[in-house]
Amino acid sequence: MEQNDGNNYDSDLDDEKTGQIDEYIPIRLTFDEKLAAHRSNRLNQTFGQINVPYDSQSKVEKEISDETLVPLRCKISHNTTRVQIYEKSCQTLDITSDWQIRDLLSYDNITIIDRSFSFNDFRAFATAIEANLESLTLNSVGLTSRSVHVLCQALNSCVHLNLLDLSNNKIGKKGFESIVDTLNYLPSLLYLSLAKCGIEDSYGTRIGDLCRPKKLLELNLSGNEFEENACIFIGHALTENTNLLHLNLSWNLIRGVAPVSLFRGIEVNQSLTELDLSWNGLSYDGSVALRRVLIVNKVLQRLNINNCNIEWISAKLISEGLMKNSTLHYLNLAYNPITTHGVQYLIQALNVKTSAVSILDISGITVYTSTVRLAEKIAQQRDFIMKYDCEMPVHDMLGRETVTKGDSMRKVIQYIDERRWRTLEYFRMLDKNNTLQLERKTVTLNIVKSGVQLERADIQNIHQRFTRDAVQPLTYKNINTIFNQQRMRDRSLKARQEKQAKDMRKHNRKILQTVSHHFPDIDIMTRYQKHQETVERLARPRTYSACPKA
Repeated sequence: MEQNDGNNYDSDLDDEKTGQIDEYIPIRLTFDEKLAAHRSNRLNQTFGQINVPYDSQSKVEKEISDETLVPLRCKISHNTTRVQIYEKSCQTLDITSDWQIRDLLSYDNITIIDRSFSFNDFRAFATAIEANLESLTLNSVGLTSRSVHVLCQALNSCVHLNLLDLSNNKIGKKGFESIVDTLNYLPSLLYLSLAKCGIEDSYGTRIGDLCRPKKLLELNLSGNEFEENACIFIGHALTENTNLLHLNLSWNLIRGVAPVSLFRGIEVNQSLTELDLSWNGLSYDGSVALRRVLIVNKVLQRLNINNCNIEWISAKLISEGLMKNSTLHYLNLAYNPITTHGVQYLIQALNVKTSAVSILDISGITVYTSTVRLAEKIAQQRDFIMKYDCEMPVHDMLGRETVTKGDSMRKVIQYIDERRWRTLEYFRMLDKNNTLQLERKTVTLNIVKSGVQLERADIQNIHQRFTRDAVQPLTYKNINTIFNQQRMRDRSLKARQEKQAKDMRKHNRKILQTVSHHFPDIDIMTRYQKHQETVERLARPRTYSACPKA
């Protein structure tokens, strides 16, 4: 050491540690800091990856998010197998390799069910995936939006993948969008299952993109939270799709207007052969749209709508569509409150030569005895099986239509009208003595002798009608008044029934028109129906006021 004017200078020339550099000694962390670092590593799953002291790590800006995570790529040779790639990735990520994944990586068909993996496990697994993978099933393995994003980036190179099953995983919105983007890179995909993945109705138009892959044949979207918007998007996609054969939308929230939107798209679809809508709420509105699908669509062969809250009036609508359908082979209506009357409507609709239904499943529903006999008659003519709960000798009270009681006087009027007689001429035939009036005691007997088919109750009813006012004689005029009153009641009843039927048709048309603005290219009415409606409108008499407005 040299001294100069009281100042010490270290020249390092005579130091024994010359040329040595002091090593960095990390700062000792307190217990709270260690606990916070442990919680941070556990939350982010970054064990063994970050070697920066915790106090300085907080100053580093981490740019890792769901959008930037990619599978970890190791520096490997071309001869390295997928198992070796997976093991090296696990070493890099400082995790233990899973024996099941290691054994399955040597195959082109990988199936893992009911296992729980961490995010780094999926990163290592995605690293080892190669292009020759043919099928991948990851059912109930704990996939999240981050892990799905990593997996999808690895699947972009799997051009031979034909089956992808990611059911029972909460993938989230970002994971769902990653899957939809990946479908564009899978030209050979034939089967896709996203059942019970928590896909919500608010995910937007990307839901409809699931039906757009060109070679996709089967799509399983059961157990999600689809409502009206999702059905509109899927319906739009089905109007353009020409390859999808099977669609499963069971256990969703399809009710109200939602099934109408879906059926409007299926109405013009030319490829879908099997549809599963079980455990949804079709109710009356959905049955109106389904009736039109059964009439117009000529491709659908299997339909499952069990547990869909279909009542007897809805079953009547479905039977109207079945009567004009010739392609449906299997129909499942089990556990719906359609009553014995609804079953009778269905069986009567299937008792036509053009019907092709061979299996009708109405399990959990009682059937009327005569309906069972009719089903047996159909089974003798062609292949037909009806699965039902039990046979009942009487009809249910619920669903019984109010039938107008046959009036005995109406039978007499019908007898006169069929022979094109005038009422006065008929009275002259009964008046053998030409007294211009009929005797009360013999008028009923003379009506029976004239050829009118009447039962005992009808004869008693007519006798009471003629003998009700004993003061007035039964002249031609009085009897004609009785007959005219009956004719007026019949006309008002017929007009009321026609008005009810017309209002019901108008109501059903409004149900279909609720989603017409989403499907402007699909007409509700055929050309013949439009022509018929125009003719009826032009044939309606016009009324003019005697005092026209100024």
